[in-house]
Amino acid sequence: MKRETVLYQVPLGIIRHSKELQWFACGPNVQASRFTTYNMNEFKFRTLSREEGLKTQNNGVHVTSDTRSYASKRDSNVAVGSISYYGQLVDIIELNYSGQFTVILFRCIWANTTFGRGIKQDILCHTLVNFSNPMHTGDRKDDEPYILVSEARLVYYVDDDVNKEWSVVVHVKLRDLVDMGEENDHCELELSPQPSLTGLAECNVEGFLLIKEGDLEETTNDAFDTGEEAIDC
Repeated sequence: MKRETVLYQVPLGIIRHSKELQWFACGPNVQASRFTTYNMNEFKFRTLSREEGLKTQNNGVHVTSDTRSYASKRDSNVAVGSISYYGQLVDIIELNYSGQFTVILFRCIWANTTFGRGIKQDILCHTLVNFSNPMHTGDRKDDEPYILVSEARLVYYVDDDVNKEWSVVVHVKLRDLVDMGEENDHCELELSPQPSLTGLAECNVEGFLLIKEGDLEETTNDAFDTGEEAIDC
């Protein structure tokens, strides 16, 4: 199709993008924040490194995703199903979009979803996971080690004495939680540069947790533990 035809069918200036999409298109600020503890969905999450020496475990992450699949390469009938992913939290990143809103990301080590390799069930229908062959490590371009914090649910893993390298998944209920009040560490990260914009954003994008700059102090006090340390990354 020729360019002139496209311009005729879709006149220039007819598409009005939301301000939120414009902020996303510019990318995040060159400086990001890293945390080791975060409260979300009434759960307290901690990174693996933060839990060294602790007796409690809050690094387990569970997320479900609708995935398309085919019975074979020749099959044209797509099947959509929900797949559970189980991970261990290793990093918490806060991206700031030109001071208009922030997006919180969890980076995790994800157990392989191939049955028998990274996940299985025992005779009592307990779910077991194995992190010795993780997926979405970030080594490949199509890997996706990050999730939105709003998608995460807390689980913990109990080592299976019979099946070595396997752990039983236990889903945490809200009534099981006790806030221990520990502090978290905080540092600043440098990201690649991006152009800046001026103006205001309404910050209402479906599927994203957006925090306006004016609400940042209140949200930060609720989401992050106090105590922070700035470092040069």
